[in-house]
Amino acid sequence: MKNIHFHTVFDTVTVDPGGMAWSTNIPLWAIFTAHSFSGQITGDGTLMIELYVSVDDIEVKDSTVCSGYTKVSGPDGDGKFMKSLSFRAGATVRFKATETSGTSSVIINGDFCQTGGVRS
Repeated sequence: MKNIHFHTVFDTVTVDPGGMAWSTNIPLWAIFTAHSFSGQITGDGTLMIELYVSVDDIEVKDSTVCSGYTKVSGPDGDGKFMKSLSFRAGATVRFKATETSGTSSVIINGDFCQTGGVRS
């Protein structure tokens, strides 16, 4: 049976026009080999989410999870999306949500999922 661990990253967080919001640090474990981010965007703004990895208390931007997303983005045009993530090894990960239109706020709900390994 695979291990699966979900972390709520953003829980109905409003990001003001041109503003940003940070998640808390989430521990990374070697047993978890696959990672994904799923979310839903509402509001009239545009969203970019970036991933930051920390190693030995040094935090660096690793990748952009999504950019230019709105409430009508995603496969069904409903603001919902899921992205597989690939990033360098680290002790923790955290996410930064930025509203990029500069004119309207955006509301984000998002979860980070770590899976892999086998448990008995």
